[in-house]
Amino acid sequence: MIRFPPLAKEPCCRGEKKAFRSCFILLMLFAILLYFIGLPLLDLNGSDEPREAGLGVGMVLSGDLVVPSLNGHGFLEKPPLFYWLQTISYQIFGVTTLAARLPAVLSALGGIAIVFWMAAAMGFSPLSAFLSGMILALAPQYWSAGRTCMLDITLTALIAAAIYCFLRCARADSGKDRVNWMLLFAGAAAAAILTKGLVSLAMIGVTLAGWLFFLALLRRKLLRRNWLMLIAGSLLALVPFAGWVYLVYADLGSIGLDCIWTNNVSRFTGHYAEHVEPFYYYFTKGEIFQPWILLVPFALYWHARRLQTGRGSAHLLLLCWSVIPFLLLMIAAGKRIVYLLPENPAWALLAGTFLAAVLEGRVSQVRRLRPLRWLAWAATGLGPLLFLASVGMPFAAKYLHLSLKSLLPLALISLTLAALMIYFERRKYYESFFIVLLLQIVMVFGLVNYLVAGYQNRKSSAKALFTAAAWKIFGEGKELILLQPTEAIEGNTVFYLRQIVRKFDSPEDLQKILSGKYGNRYVVIAHQDQTLPDTTVLSVVKIRRDTYVLLEHNDKP
Repeated sequence: MIRFPPLAKEPCCRGEKKAFRSCFILLMLFAILLYFIGLPLLDLNGSDEPREAGLGVGMVLSGDLVVPSLNGHGFLEKPPLFYWLQTISYQIFGVTTLAARLPAVLSALGGIAIVFWMAAAMGFSPLSAFLSGMILALAPQYWSAGRTCMLDITLTALIAAAIYCFLRCARADSGKDRVNWMLLFAGAAAAAILTKGLVSLAMIGVTLAGWLFFLALLRRKLLRRNWLMLIAGSLLALVPFAGWVYLVYADLGSIGLDCIWTNNVSRFTGHYAEHVEPFYYYFTKGEIFQPWILLVPFALYWHARRLQTGRGSAHLLLLCWSVIPFLLLMIAAGKRIVYLLPENPAWALLAGTFLAAVLEGRVSQVRRLRPLRWLAWAATGLGPLLFLASVGMPFAAKYLHLSLKSLLPLALISLTLAALMIYFERRKYYESFFIVLLLQIVMVFGLVNYLVAGYQNRKSSAKALFTAAAWKIFGEGKELILLQPTEAIEGNTVFYLRQIVRKFDSPEDLQKILSGKYGNRYVVIAHQDQTLPDTTVLSVVKIRRDTYVLLEHNDKP
């Protein structure tokens, strides 16, 4: 049985190792279920995920571990670490969507574990660590990114790991431990740089430099040793990236350096006109870290009020990590919602430690109500909703593609779990209450995944298009040609067909091939607007707003 320690008035406690261990096991079991449930049902979706999956397959096909390639062409938008992880996953498990997403899923789970142990290292209670990890796991953007074949979640986990290692370095008692933690910090920072470039080191550096600067003001002491460790670790972290840049230059010359400069510097300074947005862009996006963002302003105030306590350095680190990188991303020219993903662990720690303080009665301004009872009664609403959905089968069958067999059992299970939550709360069996709550959450997320997977596979997946192409290629010996493909189409091509395919940017040049003596040997994937004479449409697939067709030339040899 999981046992939370008694509610305390101060962050605890070094003697609660068993409680920390039990809470960590419960948290990770919950996270594993949450992140793996229904994952194999999802095809590659959107524009970014097929490209990233195709880059990993391209590395397997080419054997080139230095320059990532998309359909045979060098692609230096990102460094290669994430694609190395994909290559390992493909070699072990084969080229599947689950293998493509496995590095991201494991990174997400690693980020949750780091947040838990960072809260513990800062001196917060097991409940604080547990809630921080759970809030991060349940953040919709983090959950979605952790189940998507994209490198941003790996970057997020590595940045959190680097900050955690430096925290342990700054608090180490012996010189040997200090050096070991500094080397681990350098390794995590180096991995972050090899994942998404120099912006990774910038986010780590401004956080830790800001922390040391304000900590020196708070303590009226320069802390030279910590500054030396930060500078030495940062310089060491640049060595692997510099080695990779040298290898790219040796392979591609100045063209490779131009690509690296564009994607590491120009993208964020405005010289590269992609994703350029005004400074207030992030404030217009209401989906950022919802619903937990509602706790963040109160948590910022609470942590700021506790800077003068014995654990003021921990509160200061959370404030610096939450605010300074956000300001850096605001003033950068290039902006996307996904750029804020590395801030999610900081905000989760803010919200989780504050929420634990409320539950433990350490926030005097907040009247202690019965939040668990509210939560238990709110959970009862899920069961009736599912039951009503299962009764309204004509609507569900038509629009959600569900059946009575799929919804009615879920409704009954949800009602049972909600009843158990109410019973455990009234009896004050809080350990059992939390376990049932986590099961309820997993079931809700599983249902959401079931609904979303079916919708996304119908609206955003190119699998049907490439299944039709595979029949022609491997069944009839045809050769596939791409006409003015997007990065997503090229990525899908390499992933689903496991081969490099010729592409043409000019319809006229392609028409010369098709009208030649062996024109009947080819099939073409093109956008619906890119019509070609003397061709037959074999398949039509709509991917979001775009419609693509598989064409075959009419002439016979």
